[in-house]
Amino acid sequence: MEQESGYIAAQKAEQEAAAVWLRELNSAADAVYARSADQLPPLALMNKIGSFDEEHFKANSVGFFKEIASRLRVSRDASVLDLGCGCGRMAIPFVDFLRHGRFYGCDVWDAGVAWCNENLTSTGNAAFYVQSAENNYYFEQFNSEKKNNFKLGWLPDGALDASYAISVFTHLIQEDVESYLNEIARGTKAGGLGYFTFFIIDKYFWAYRERTGNHMAVKPSADGRHYAYEGQDFFGGYTMGTLLRIFDAAGWDVVSFELGSWAEKPGSRNYQDTFILERRG
Repeated sequence: MEQESGYIAAQKAEQEAAAVWLRELNSAADAVYARSADQLPPLALMNKIGSFDEEHFKANSVGFFKEIASRLRVSRDASVLDLGCGCGRMAIPFVDFLRHGRFYGCDVWDAGVAWCNENLTSTGNAAFYVQSAENNYYFEQFNSEKKNNFKLGWLPDGALDASYAISVFTHLIQEDVESYLNEIARGTKAGGLGYFTFFIIDKYFWAYRERTGNHMAVKPSADGRHYAYEGQDFFGGYTMGTLLRIFDAAGWDVVSFELGSWAEKPGSRNYQDTFILERRG
């Protein structure tokens, strides 16, 4: 019998490992759908993050979990950060999946973090932190006199394999975007990956604005940053050039970029513009 080549043997091993990973991923996703109402955040908390019922909450949880875990190649023994964890929408499947790893969550929203700490830490592999904000303009009136100092003091240097922030930087001024990206970079291993969403102000946005009349409050700006609205509707949009400078200064390299559907941009599959970044070595 002809001996199997090393190439074929390696391919089989990779395929078998991928199949195991996929089964574990699907198991964590299925567990979300199996949760009863009393195992989920109260509807009032779901509403706060934009989910109008349990099914919407579960669908978003599973969809983003599978997307992020796949794109960032998250293994079960990885350390992962959820910036803007809210009341655990993505934390629920990640904590289950990372049985041999570590999960960190943080948010400026006390009630959401409290629910996570009360309901998602029994396995011992997860911790959730309230991020203090002097100028918490997501929930309060913006105060230009108050400056935030977003330091993630509980996050060890070089601890993370992966991180993500969904619809966080779209609500922040540039100084706060920079603070978070610097802190996450400090806490990430060389070669670690991040999945971050933004509103990119580009030709597609201006054409959409002109065509639909939406986002007329967003005005042209010479400094590459565009702010509008207030509270949870606060809009922070940036030009590509501005974001690339921010990424570079914080020690991130761009792996990939995809346009979002929020301004009817072509070829989109997610709502916001999405970057995958790599921590520079």
